[in-house]
Amino acid sequence: MHPPSDVADGLWLCRGKWAHADQKEVGEMLAQGKPHCYRFRVPSNKIITITDSIRGKVSWNTDSLGDFVVMRSNGLPVYNFCVAVDDATMKISHVIRAEEHLPNTLRQVSLSSVPALCDCPDRLLLHVYSHIYDCMGASLSFSGTHHLCMADYAWHISGR
Repeated sequence: MHPPSDVADGLWLCRGKWAHADQKEVGEMLAQGKPHCYRFRVPSNKIITITDSIRGKVSWNTDSLGDFVVMRSNGLPVYNFCVAVDDATMKISHVIRAEEHLPNTLRQVSLSSVPALCDCPDRLLLHVYSHIYDCMGASLSFSGTHHLCMADYAWHISGR
């Protein structure tokens, strides 16, 4: 059974009953071996802004996100958690990826507040982000077009 969700401005936000559950009830469910996931609690009404080298300043209000799953009930971590941990562990400075990953950035930057994950409070905010436009052609392949897009991007960041 999925937790209740709200739809606001076209966004689905999880409003699960466990977000503010009594610790005793949670303990009982865990003792019974009930399947559970782990969610990252997102602070309410906080503005997160990144500077994208292509799009400029991009901002989100955390109220558009809601608490999100970082570990599934089967014990597997989700993509955005893995990427945030990997970037922090490897001390990644530049994130260059396709524009469809721009919404993922909000979750990944939100995770920067976890002291155990990052060696400084704003570690993920220090990234240089570049979300490049879609490089796929009508054939849905990257051949040829991908190389042109990367050449365009290299030209863009060189300032020419």
